Amino acid sequence: TTENKESSFDFREPRHTFEDVAGMDYVKQQLREKVENPIRDRETYEAYGLPGTVNGIILFGPPRTGKTFVAEAFAGETEFNFLKINATDIKNSKVGRSEENLRNLIQQAKSYQPSVVLLNEVDVLASDRTQTDQSYKKDLVGTFLDEIEGLSGEDVVVIGTTNFIDRVDSAFLQPGRFSNSIWVGLP
Repeated sequence: TTENKESSFDFREPRHTFEDVAGMDYVKQQLREKVENPIRDRETYEAYGLPGTVNGIILFGPPRTGKTFVAEAFAGETEFNFLKINATDIKNSKVGRSEENLRNLIQQAKSYQPSVVLLNEVDVLASDRTQTDQSYKKDLVGTFLDEIEGLSGEDVVVIGTTNFIDRVDSAFLQPGRFSNSIWVGLP
């Protein structure tokens, strides 16, 4: 039998806020300045021609430093709907299914806005296209870029986490995509 089931992701209320995060003052400050403030005061940012809502940001650093925890706390801080997902939940061995899963994820995030999507191991979906000859990987990266750009003006923030920022395709680090990245080091 052929399975044509659309991927569904479960958004929920975040379990904690910045108040629950010990330390990480620099990370919290950067998330407030670069992401939360433009969301909360959109009209002022637009009136002064300042960069508006950031729809993508990357938290990077060594494993087990709290990237996922602080990302969920950010969702709690902004009172946005929250979805935590791993890149492996998007990847599929069937041709075109990974791209379809990614499109479904972004469409659902839009329908649940305001929302924060925490995408762990973002480098798996946004891998450097110069490092592969496999066209299906390049197709996935292209689809991901299109979907991120399509979030402009939406109250959807995708927070990618990675231990390997150098593996992320440079096109993701451009304005309108994951233009901000924040180092999350050891406590």
